[in-house]
Amino acid sequence: MSQILFDQLPVELVHSIFNYLLGNDIFYALFNLSPYLDFIIVNYDRYCLNFNSCHKSQFDFVCCHIRPDQVVSLTLSDANDTPDQSKLFFSYFKDIEHFVRLRSLRILQIDTNSLKSLCIGLSQLKLLSSLEFTVVHSVSEQFNNAIVQLFPQLNRLVLYDARHLTATTTTPQPFSRLRHLTLGECWFVHLQRISHLAPNLTSLDITVQESTTWPVLSYDQMPPQSLVRLIIKMT
Repeated sequence: MSQILFDQLPVELVHSIFNYLLGNDIFYALFNLSPYLDFIIVNYDRYCLNFNSCHKSQFDFVCCHIRPDQVVSLTLSDANDTPDQSKLFFSYFKDIEHFVRLRSLRILQIDTNSLKSLCIGLSQLKLLSSLEFTVVHSVSEQFNNAIVQLFPQLNRLVLYDARHLTATTTTPQPFSRLRHLTLGECWFVHLQRISHLAPNLTSLDITVQESTTWPVLSYDQMPPQSLVRLIIKMT
């Protein structure tokens, strides 16, 4: 009976329900239940996929049935409970640039080879406004160049290491759209660069590695005046 009633819901209402659910759960729980639901699922184009701690069977099922242009948010992780997930992801989807509607990308951990594949197409994600790299084990020129190209369009950025943000010295203009910045490893020497690159920040969350003394900061090293939320953690 519940399936029949679900089939009677208008498409717009089902889409509204989907807005509150992960794409993983929608495909795995509802796909192949009825032709009507299948029609709605394959035509919905605002899926949020979070593969963190996702079972491989569910991961495979979703990747086999979803199209890249249906995804607006994506989370990948090569953590201990999902090893080689990024490698498997790129076996299904050769290029990240095919995710043309992607607005948010979270990479919690990633294999080195997968990171290279990811960097190739990052600059083609024209709608991307939120980017998160929780752990990147090495600072590479390819990675730095890839994310620097995205900086002008980003509203939110999370990086494990401030060196990724400050590695380049040829940035043509400040990142005026950036409002929220989180840096997992930061040194006070980076503050001047951050203030110059992101003058319109409203939220800054940094973990400072120099825990011995607090230096006297000059005016151009101070956080942006637009800042309304500042979190500094010492390690």
